[in-house]
Amino acid sequence: MSEPDHQITPADVAANTKPKPPRQRQRTRAGKSNTPSLAAVAEPVPRPGPELMRDLKATIARYCVLPTESALIAVTLYAAYTHLSDSFDYAPRMVVRSAMKRSGKSRLLEVLAELVHQPLQTINATVPYIFRSLSDQDPPTLIFDEADTVFGTKAKAEANEDLRGLLNAGFRRGQTVGRTVGPMHTPQQFPTFAPAVLAGIGRMPDTIEDRAVVIVMKRRKPTETVEQFRFGRDVPILHELRAELARWAETITPGIPEDLPVYDREADTWEPLIAVADAAGGHWPQLARMACKVMCGAAGDDDADQLPTMLLADIKEVFDERMHGTTFLASNVLCDELRKIDDAPWSSMELNPTKLGMKLGDHRIRSRRRPEGDRKRGYFREDFIDVWERHLPARGDDA
Repeated sequence: MSEPDHQITPADVAANTKPKPPRQRQRTRAGKSNTPSLAAVAEPVPRPGPELMRDLKATIARYCVLPTESALIAVTLYAAYTHLSDSFDYAPRMVVRSAMKRSGKSRLLEVLAELVHQPLQTINATVPYIFRSLSDQDPPTLIFDEADTVFGTKAKAEANEDLRGLLNAGFRRGQTVGRTVGPMHTPQQFPTFAPAVLAGIGRMPDTIEDRAVVIVMKRRKPTETVEQFRFGRDVPILHELRAELARWAETITPGIPEDLPVYDREADTWEPLIAVADAAGGHWPQLARMACKVMCGAAGDDDADQLPTMLLADIKEVFDERMHGTTFLASNVLCDELRKIDDAPWSSMELNPTKLGMKLGDHRIRSRRRPEGDRKRGYFREDFIDVWERHLPARGDDA
């Protein structure tokens, strides 16, 4: 005969009280408790969707300058989407990147971390820790800052291939990673589905950006002002808004949006955001579709804006990592190494010494002959130091 769930103690008898049975926690679609309580009864009725989205958008804009109105709309919808991710088959990523430091990436990530559903900061987290933190229902929102330190070079990307695989698999519901657990090495499948926000300098791997809403941040103009973000003062404001989003999410069931302005992978990425806009109502369905068209159409232009800085960063990688700190590289050797870099455009551009010379001419860097040996023309590492310091970011200086 099994023991009762609760043992009656002498204190219970003395007080002539009956022990309360253990509380049973029921979960809803979004993973929140259905257990009645005074706090639950006292919760205010969620505001109408258009009003809530308007205030969410204004709050983000209070602390962050987004590059375009479409980008601000996308970030707003993404923050709301994370509270409804259980309703969708796809979990789009959001990539926040820039070519230079001090472009506002970390500030935007700080604000989003206080608005999204169950943020899971991944600083120094291992891949096993991350996938063991996920579940089939009610997934957290993964937050990756300084993702360029993980994926910024080929060597780093190869060392973190498991993380890239996890992020790629987690885009679609039902994808798992297999591991053996316990002393008997029992095979077990772990879910990977979860929203994810990544911020860093330069492009993320193509397989990640292909599944992402990409926000290309730029430095603020002197005429663009924002309020200073202070944790003690402003985080409670964001948490109140997060709670409102959670209550609103419990009251709606997003449908499948019609008239998507994009196709294929872009449709998979934007469908959840547009569905959230449709559920919010008002003018948000139109705003979401407009933002989708603008941002998907501008993706190629954003990439073009990044090319000069990307070239400098890749040349630094060739000198310092691929060629182990050499001081001179012949022009044809440098071009060969640049074309070998994965997820870089140099191979498709058929980069050659002539094209390289034209691109570097803007920085007043010219090929020179070595004073000894075969006297081939090429580039000295010392000629790049000044331009690297001016145009490439220093670690830990982005807000």
